[in-house]
Amino acid sequence: MFVSQLIGYMAMAYAQGQLPASVVAPTMILQPVLSTILAIPLFGEIPSAWQILGGSIALTGIYIVNQSHQRTQLESANT
Repeated sequence: MFVSQLIGYMAMAYAQGQLPASVVAPTMILQPVLSTILAIPLFGEIPSAWQILGGSIALTGIYIVNQSHQRTQLESANT
């Protein structure tokens, strides 16, 4: 367990050094969504409708932020 947490924190630290905080911070919201998805096959837990709705909202927000970041990069590359 210690090794997996260490790898996760090291990956986040690396990402924060390579990407802007405006991309890394919203992407960190993905952690509980992935934990919920992994709990389905590993522990047989079925998320409630509210959890599915919340996860969908979080995924949509992450998608919007990443698309905005990509659009900004393309615009700055064209100028």
